[in-house]
Amino acid sequence: MQKFATEQAFTNAVGTALGSTAVADTIRAALVSGVNAGEAERRSDIRLNDGALNLRINDWVLREQDMPVLELIGMVGAAVTAVVAPGAIAAGAVVTALSSFATLCWKTWRKGAPLSKAEIAVLGFLQVNGPMSQTDLEAKASSVLDLKPEDIGKAVLTLQEVQLRDGEIVPLIRKDAADQWRAQTY
Repeated sequence: MQKFATEQAFTNAVGTALGSTAVADTIRAALVSGVNAGEAERRSDIRLNDGALNLRINDWVLREQDMPVLELIGMVGAAVTAVVAPGAIAAGAVVTALSSFATLCWKTWRKGAPLSKAEIAVLGFLQVNGPMSQTDLEAKASSVLDLKPEDIGKAVLTLQEVQLRDGEIVPLIRKDAADQWRAQTY
């Protein structure tokens, strides 16, 4: 486990942990910003009804088990961007969506929900590309990531009810009125 005294030190470590998969600086910056936002939300989500004092001292940490998730966020972020804007610099809307994707994944992970590569891929494609059918989702995700359509189908099922460490069950995706899948935040 790595401990950091400042948010900036944590930010630098997150950027390094994303790996070399998020090649473009704009993509890396969006993903780092999203992880930081997710961490900030997690840190501010203090539940006073549990009787604890909720004191936080020096808790900017990255655990060993966080590293693979950060690498997957980087890999999926780069893959999603390659599908949306191949060979081009990501537009502002894509950068914002990438940041939201990283926030959702990090916040969910840090609240105790295990996320697989397929689940992170589904969240990434839905967050950045917007609503899509399961067939389109399977085709896009399996074309740029080493995933089978069955993996994507299972991820779609599990992301509808994700149980967090505190027992809360949250839907991370839902079908809209047009029968398209959408990512949603909680």
